[in-house]
Amino acid sequence: MKKFINFKMAIVFIFIIALMFSLTACGGREGGEDEVENGESSSYAEETPRGDNENAPEEETPRRAPAEFDMWVSGESTGPGVTVATVNGHDIGIYDVQFRVSEAEWTVQMEMLEGNEPASMNTSVREEAVRLAAVPVLFMQFAAENGIVLNAEDLAGIEENIIEIIEWHGEEEFLEMIQDDGIESFAHLEYILNVFTLVDKVIEHIVADPAKFAPFEQYMEEMLGAKHILITLEEFDDDEDAAMAFAQGIWARAVAGEDFDMLMETYSEDPGKEFSPQGYTFTAGQMVPEFEQGTRDLEIGGISEPIRAFHGIHIIKRIEPNPEDLMGSSPWDPPPTEEDRMGNAIYRGFEEKAKAADIVFLPELSQVPVL
Repeated sequence: MKKFINFKMAIVFIFIIALMFSLTACGGREGGEDEVENGESSSYAEETPRGDNENAPEEETPRRAPAEFDMWVSGESTGPGVTVATVNGHDIGIYDVQFRVSEAEWTVQMEMLEGNEPASMNTSVREEAVRLAAVPVLFMQFAAENGIVLNAEDLAGIEENIIEIIEWHGEEEFLEMIQDDGIESFAHLEYILNVFTLVDKVIEHIVADPAKFAPFEQYMEEMLGAKHILITLEEFDDDEDAAMAFAQGIWARAVAGEDFDMLMETYSEDPGKEFSPQGYTFTAGQMVPEFEQGTRDLEIGGISEPIRAFHGIHIIKRIEPNPEDLMGSSPWDPPPTEEDRMGNAIYRGFEEKAKAADIVFLPELSQVPVL
């Protein structure tokens, strides 16, 4: 089965997805005692056993799962845990929310930088984590309504991947890593992976049916195409006025009719020009905001005045996008296929559904530990 969810979740769920499908080693956040609204500690990582099996023999077969993993293999995962909120009347459990805390904390901090100071940081983080968790819960609702379930092959694939990761990192080290990311046990991890595998199957189901995909077409991201000449401030000893004056001179030559490709080859300090001389094809959020907006403001063939952005000063020429050149979610990823883009549109559609959904926060939400 094609893993649509991997592309969408590269940011949202990067820790688990990276471990699951690339076996890439990564570190977790340093933990600490978690506060709840009444000031008492509520760290589930401290309350939950680490999963060490002291009675296990030192030598085991190479591809064994840890003892706690056997709970899930026999069909006994943790489940969502105590209900802490509901979305459209459907339960959201503590295990749906807990691993979302770090992402929620980042979102709240970004809002604070924009001047939106929350009345309670802990409450805001928990509620944002619930909003994030509501999306896969709506996917699960869709799955139930359409008879979409995990089969033996799906479960075996999850088992195989986790066993490989444990062999790669070691059982104790891997358990500590996932606990640092708000996943308290292997059984909790398997519940999460069950959920996201089901999300994958829902996306696959919708992609295969044009009638079911039709409502999600509005969420297909527009592709943009651009070439640019990048002038960095370092070449001018960080003198922005001098760099801008130089860029203005190049821009004047470009709009006067000089060949843009020749100017780009001669003056652009973009290290990517050797790999993408034909320009870049991208979608929303893949470029710095100033570059993206500068491209959107142009007609095809138009050339922007110099635009100051994070990497320096850009002179942008908008071109026709080429789907074959569409950027991946990271420099080492292949370009997304049309099915990838459809999968992303479906996930965005469910995100919009979650924003409009009736979410009720229950008192039990205070049990969710925050970082």
